[in-house]
Amino acid sequence: MGSSSINTTMKSDFSKLAEVIHQASKGRQIYYLPNPGNLGDAIIRVGTQRFLHDFGIDCLPLTHIGKDQLTLQEGSRILSDLESRDAILLYGGGGGWCSIWKGGQEIVSQLAPRFHHTIVLPSTYEVRPNIAKTTFFARDRYQSVGNAPFASFCHDLGFYAPTDVTYHKPTAGTGFCFRKDIESGFERKWRIPLSNHDISWTGNYLSDPKPMFEYLASFKVIHTDRLHVAISCCRLGVKAFLYPGAYFKNQAVFLTSIAPYFDNVRWRNHLPINIVLLNKLQRKLNSMGLLNS
Repeated sequence: MGSSSINTTMKSDFSKLAEVIHQASKGRQIYYLPNPGNLGDAIIRVGTQRFLHDFGIDCLPLTHIGKDQLTLQEGSRILSDLESRDAILLYGGGGGWCSIWKGGQEIVSQLAPRFHHTIVLPSTYEVRPNIAKTTFFARDRYQSVGNAPFASFCHDLGFYAPTDVTYHKPTAGTGFCFRKDIESGFERKWRIPLSNHDISWTGNYLSDPKPMFEYLASFKVIHTDRLHVAISCCRLGVKAFLYPGAYFKNQAVFLTSIAPYFDNVRWRNHLPINIVLLNKLQRKLNSMGLLNS
């Protein structure tokens, strides 16, 4: 179960993104700033790094350390205004453009004036972005394009991430990787199975996502409302079911980039009744102290 190849049709969309970056840079220095977050954002980051390498886009990685300070990751040297004035900023894709998470909107609004031009890599837009000298890419062809009609389309760069997991027979049956934060699609948290493992918060955007890939590959089937858990299952060939989150992101990306290209990941609106009933029984036994007796 090694790193699967990129679908040819999807790769043509990535090629268009690369062309826009090459045309915008025209010999200028390019800097890449990842969108901060959890292991899902780490998958986007490593996918972006592989994409940049494959398409011959030379850039220097940045870290945002608050206010308007950016440091070069190598040597932690602070990037000066003189260095950024004629440079291109690539801002990592993600979900930081919604009413729940506004980090992308806030960071790019703050930093874009310092650069010659900024390109926001494929993201979901619930809130309409309005930032000068900035080109936007949307990672779905549905609500994001409606909310940001000026955005071009490209698939989430998590689809470009190398999985690098050696094949082995799954050692477990069903895994649950539902989120437990404010973006959860479950109105009541008791509906999440007791064995749930929100693996996306076991690291951050700078972590190595390989342990996450290995964990997912150990199951025969995964149930999740984590978009990048589902994207990882696409690449790994693991059977999975993706559920709604708190807004349209999951279904929009599913319809755009999963359903047309991957047959091992399916959409579900609700947990199957047998899982719901088993979960209720387990929680009742657990409340009585009988589950592990």
